[in-house]
Amino acid sequence: ETQTGHTQGYQGYQQPPPKMAATQEGSVPTGQRRDQSSLVQQRVEVLLRFLNGLASGELDYAHFEDHCSAVLRVATREVIRHNAVVPYLPRGLAAEKNPGVTRLVLKVIHVHACSDDLQDFEFIQSTQLWPLIIQRVSYDDLGVHQLANDILVHHGRIHPKETLELLSNSAEFAALISSALAAKASSTLRLRLCSFLCALGGTSEQLFEFLRDTLQQVLGQWKASRNLDHQAFICLSLLLGSRASLLFLHEQGIIGAVQSLIAERDVLMLGPAIEFLSELAVAEAKLSLSQEESAFERYPFVELLGAMLPDDPELFDWIRTAALAALEAVASASPLHLRLVCAHESTLQAFFALWSHSSVDLRICCIRRTAQLFEAAALSDALATELTQSFLPMLARALANPEVDALDSESTLDDYVEVLSGRLFDMLENNRMQDYRVACFHMMSALVEHGWAVRTLIVFPGFVEFITNPRTEESLVGREWKYAIIQRLLVVHQDYLTSTLEEAEVHNLNVFLKKYSASGGGSRETTVLVADQSRQ
Repeated sequence: ETQTGHTQGYQGYQQPPPKMAATQEGSVPTGQRRDQSSLVQQRVEVLLRFLNGLASGELDYAHFEDHCSAVLRVATREVIRHNAVVPYLPRGLAAEKNPGVTRLVLKVIHVHACSDDLQDFEFIQSTQLWPLIIQRVSYDDLGVHQLANDILVHHGRIHPKETLELLSNSAEFAALISSALAAKASSTLRLRLCSFLCALGGTSEQLFEFLRDTLQQVLGQWKASRNLDHQAFICLSLLLGSRASLLFLHEQGIIGAVQSLIAERDVLMLGPAIEFLSELAVAEAKLSLSQEESAFERYPFVELLGAMLPDDPELFDWIRTAALAALEAVASASPLHLRLVCAHESTLQAFFALWSHSSVDLRICCIRRTAQLFEAAALSDALATELTQSFLPMLARALANPEVDALDSESTLDDYVEVLSGRLFDMLENNRMQDYRVACFHMMSALVEHGWAVRTLIVFPGFVEFITNPRTEESLVGREWKYAIIQRLLVVHQDYLTSTLEEAEVHNLNVFLKKYSASGGGSRETTVLVADQSRQ
């Protein structure tokens, strides 16, 4: 049959079976069971046509994604477990010369046999598909490799005990490990297999212990060759999933090797190394590592990142941007990590200095990263406490104008917020660049997330008049940020506004919100735009 014939074949089966009233509670009428059975049989026929069409070459592999989308519309959990379909699955995976069929079968398994239900694992096992899936991890076709990789890693994460038993008795898996360590293997194959082993080892403590010796050899090869490139860092990031595998990186000297790479400032290695630090901090917080176990306590990573922020002719601006992102990620990870960052005063001073840097892009980046830290603190009371006790006072002192702002040891939280608010208003008054204004609004929005900041911000001279005046913003994005800030104030802090502001001021806030909503402001598309802007 032609491709058109197949398309026409499955279109007729997209309609659900007709609804019929049940004759008894919990029972299914005979007619409905017949309709469901007929629908499954029709979908089975369509699936087999596609498989046969790809195998015979009648369907073009170049249009695989189109075929795949069509098949997934008919290949339900019931269909792939049908007696007529099951024999095709191992044959499809064994089709060495036809990656289209192999990818299609793997895609069907990935979609319909990778839930959290143990029955999915047992279905793959009962149909003798596991050995073939393991073999396909080393397949030349990248799509086939990735799908096989994802299926195994998923079940390793959800069913570690069963996956461990499967792999420990698998000759195919033993051969795969040999290929990963073989000197004659191509660099591409070795990298794919190492990535798979790292992902599998990061799924659970059980699988990590099973793969410990193999991973030790893999990391030993990287250390010996000093080949910690971008792809190697991707593999290392996969090992941050469990406490045992993360501490294993310390034991093998990998974290120390990362420190050396950053200290040497090799431009080719700096980017992935700095990004790895962000992922490392998040993993440490997720796994609740103690301060003594934290890499940021044992190694001078915060100091090294801070040293990249001041002007240096040998460093590009993108490196400073990456260092800013990493510092914000580390500080936002947990109260412990924020405390470790604040312990390095020189690093924070270099961070705060970028608020006034000659490069507008760096200024924007720094303001946005500060805002993201405040947003993260809004989700954790412990992080918010650490923020107000250490980070905010240092930020306010760095931004204060000595001639106007008098901060000392007796200064309060309200004093610090007032200094920060004043600096934001100065920036908005003196700069018309859209990205710059959006960064300032982002910071203002982050302050609104905290009740202790709202009480100072809303009584700041001119705040209500400014925030309710749409004419100050030339761009739609700027007006969207104003809308979002006012909406947050009225939804979360309505009672406080009513008791603090003049009745006319509260009225103006509500009027702005209603008018802007009526004119199309605050729509789903523009709200998403604001959210996307805040994540950049």
